[in-house]
Amino acid sequence: MVGSSSMTAAGGARGGMLRALVAQRAFRQLSADDRRVLIELYYRGRSVSEVARTLKITEKALELRAYHAMHALHAAIGSARSQLDEAG
Repeated sequence: MVGSSSMTAAGGARGGMLRALVAQRAFRQLSADDRRVLIELYYRGRSVSEVARTLKITEKALELRAYHAMHALHAAIGSARSQLDEAG
């Protein structure tokens, strides 16, 4: 089938763009504190001890904050997906 791989690639690119849009919308719904924790730990790859020192909280408090931030992010992703589904 000529052209089917290009259609699949286009669909994959479109799906990737939608996933990025969902993630972006969801991330914006988080509190500034939640965003900061997730950025420091997962985007910048800093250790729990480094981030805890920076934020002047205990490692246990940071782990709890990260857990709640991830939970909030998952909920926000579900909400953003629903909004995109309703939009069309």
